[in-house]
Amino acid sequence: MKLGILPLGRPTFDVPFAEDSLAAMLSALDATRHEIVGPRELLFDEGATRAGMTELQAAGVDQVLILQVTFADASMTVAIGAEFDQPLSIWAIPEPRNGGRLRLNSLCGLNLAAHALGLIDREFGWLFADPAGEIGEDLTALFRGARPAGDLPLGAVPAATREGEAIARAIRGRRIARIGERPVGFDTCAYDPGSLKALAGVEVDAMDLDDLFSAARAVTSETANALRAEVAGQVDGLDDVNQGELDRSLRLKAGLDGLRGTGRYDAFAIRCWPETFTEYGGAVCGPAAMLGMARVPCACEADVYGALTQLILSHAAQAPVFLTDLVDMDVRDNTGVVWHCG
Repeated sequence: MKLGILPLGRPTFDVPFAEDSLAAMLSALDATRHEIVGPRELLFDEGATRAGMTELQAAGVDQVLILQVTFADASMTVAIGAEFDQPLSIWAIPEPRNGGRLRLNSLCGLNLAAHALGLIDREFGWLFADPAGEIGEDLTALFRGARPAGDLPLGAVPAATREGEAIARAIRGRRIARIGERPVGFDTCAYDPGSLKALAGVEVDAMDLDDLFSAARAVTSETANALRAEVAGQVDGLDDVNQGELDRSLRLKAGLDGLRGTGRYDAFAIRCWPETFTEYGGAVCGPAAMLGMARVPCACEADVYGALTQLILSHAAQAPVFLTDLVDMDVRDNTGVVWHCG
């Protein structure tokens, strides 16, 4: 078989580790004795990915395998799925659980890609496995079509309960502030305001990220210092982080407080990557967690349905809730790892 590969990655992750991981994936693929066609280096952007797609088209490959080496948004995966009629598969890989930074976030990329491909009814197979392990049989099954993605059976919708009806009534009339547009390739975060209001009676106000940045920059030093003192009583190690970035991040919290008071918002859906870092110079992750603890849910990447889900769960649990990414699963010991806001 002539197998076409497209190794997707993003330079915001641990590139040397990603390159080592890709080398291990290529070694495992070469051992299958199939003819491997396509780029053997990480494809960081649309131009490089489309060049790789052109190479695969010219070679007349029998199947296409996306190597999800690091997280990437789903835009190029959708383009690949639409471009090729051949069987499509995605291989994502775990990473060490060493308590440090998230180095690849490969599983999260697979999850996002799977949702996006499902929206366009594109069939595909998938694999989440360590390339350094005993991978031969898994790859054989993948290429044979024995690992297809599919819908999970939901079963019958349970009858309404008094508790559920009470939560639905409590949600109606709530207000969510969506700050910034959802990122390209994050199809999971798309929403329709009319459908949302019909479903839950919730209204959404759309703002620009600059509205939040302006509110944060207007925060007084006195307010920012008071916030820092509050956080210092809850979190260790504040003196060990970049103090300018910490100050700007705390000002985002105060800015959100101000917007909430003015707009009477019950939850936020905030685009965070990359502009809060590249344009403003802070992070909204900590402020989102602080608001969540105060029972004001915050969802990343302008995920309005995520904010609504948190509102519902907060009323159901009568406790703070948070939205997070599932970044690793280990079926051997039945454990998983979550990451990001919370």
